[in-house]
Amino acid sequence: MADASDPSWLPGPVAVLVGRDYHVGGQGADEAEYAVCPRCRARTVIIDYPEESEPDEEAWQPFREAIATWKKSGEGNTPCAACGVSVPVTEWQWDTNFAVGALAFDFWGWPPFSVGFYATFSRQLGHRTVEHMGKF
Repeated sequence: MADASDPSWLPGPVAVLVGRDYHVGGQGADEAEYAVCPRCRARTVIIDYPEESEPDEEAWQPFREAIATWKKSGEGNTPCAACGVSVPVTEWQWDTNFAVGALAFDFWGWPPFSVGFYATFSRQLGHRTVEHMGKF
């Protein structure tokens, strides 16, 4: 499943997180670096690395508010600054250290998974998945 090259390796714990939330890769991150509109493919820069390490509040605020609304009600939209379409937060594409979803899995102490594992896992779940690695 993960890496069979070490016969002494035993899997670490797996946490299953159920409920609408946003998920980050750790290291103190709490905001997305950017979001890509699924309608027009425009990229909204939220944290302008490497020049900035904090979010642009004007860019992040609509996303933060829509995510909070989505967490409470199951619906939350953010308008795209480029095309003007109001898009559900669950459809925006985020940087690799940020994800929005109602089901998450934390694999602690596991080696990186193969592309095949991700494809099979996503197919078994039956919906779009994203993966990101992090360290706390």
